Amino acid sequence: CGEAIKQHFDDVKIVGVEPATSAVLSGKNPGPHKIQGIGAGFKPKVLNMDIVSRILPVSDEDAFAYSQKLASKEGLMVGISSGASVCAAYKMAEELGLICFSSPFDKSAVDFLETMEVPAYKVASLEITDIPLIEYIADKGKPVIISTGVATLSDIQEAVNACKRMGNEQIALLKCTSVYPTPFEDVNLKTIPNLAETFNVVAGLSDHTPGISIPIASVVLGARIIEKHFILNRDLGGPDAAFSLEPSEFKQMVEHVRKVETAVGIVTYELSKKSKESRRYARSLFVTKDMQEGEHFTEQNVRSIRPGN
Repeated sequence: CGEAIKQHFDDVKIVGVEPATSAVLSGKNPGPHKIQGIGAGFKPKVLNMDIVSRILPVSDEDAFAYSQKLASKEGLMVGISSGASVCAAYKMAEELGLICFSSPFDKSAVDFLETMEVPAYKVASLEITDIPLIEYIADKGKPVIISTGVATLSDIQEAVNACKRMGNEQIALLKCTSVYPTPFEDVNLKTIPNLAETFNVVAGLSDHTPGISIPIASVVLGARIIEKHFILNRDLGGPDAAFSLEPSEFKQMVEHVRKVETAVGIVTYELSKKSKESRRYARSLFVTKDMQEGEHFTEQNVRSIRPGN
């Protein structure tokens, strides 16, 4: 597609094409490039890094960094789809200390991710009924995280059974509602502990609501995994933008989740050391008047006070 467009535009050096979105880089190579749309009045949404990687005489890692910088300047998203660019993204994640894995949609994608030595797999909500794919994934012997956004109870059971048939018990189920964005009344967080109990698995949340309230609340109900959409700048637009979190919001969510996680604690009636110290100020009965031997205690000579000792 890029070569076909270049035949009609002499100054085009790099062309990136994504479904329903396109971006053109014009200008002499190497040097500064300018983003322009294809067609009258067209505003591109995505800069395809794969084309940048193929045409610029730089490494995949440099092309990824260059694409990010240019896309950010022009208000675009970076699109990646080829193996080379995915490898570059994974390498960057590794350098940042992030655990990186993905959601494959067919067996060839699983095979590719195996070459990346991913530590786990995610099964998207719409793939939960693809039992052969789930079996293929589970057979790799790695943790399988499954979203349940369009699944019935029997669908979930089938997916769990598929993993177990392959000898894989490392299963996590995410409560999910595949409505974008999800109305708060449709979240039903109480399903999280029920998933854990019903299927004896790790349970979590795949959230599509705006803001950070729901993922924070999910921790109280036992969510061990939280999936939330991320975007560098909501003004970039896109189908996920309305319920995605910007970097500062994502950081705030993580901070609050950690606080709530600590606060949930355990079931205990033991007093902490500090609580025991505070107990000295608890109310107790104290004689407030001189009394004779054999005299009865009454409300007149005994009071409930905080003596502090």
